Amino acid sequence: MEVIQTFPNGTTIEFGEDSHGNQVHRVCSPTGAMCRYVEPFPCALAYAQHYEESYAIKPPKEQDA
Repeated sequence: MEVIQTFPNGTTIEFGEDSHGNQVHRVCSPTGAMCRYVEPFPCALAYAQHYEESYAIKPPKEQDA
């Protein structure tokens, strides 16, 4: 697989072939703990957006004074 896009939070989209020789995109979460194989690039972008939102670094909550 070849990384073709890396997003700000670390989500990656890779392109290559699956075990059957089909050309697919692999979308991996920033931690690499979850990856999803999809064929069309628009689907890969949708999963990447989901991972980016799910793994977004949230600013610490401010405490009331």
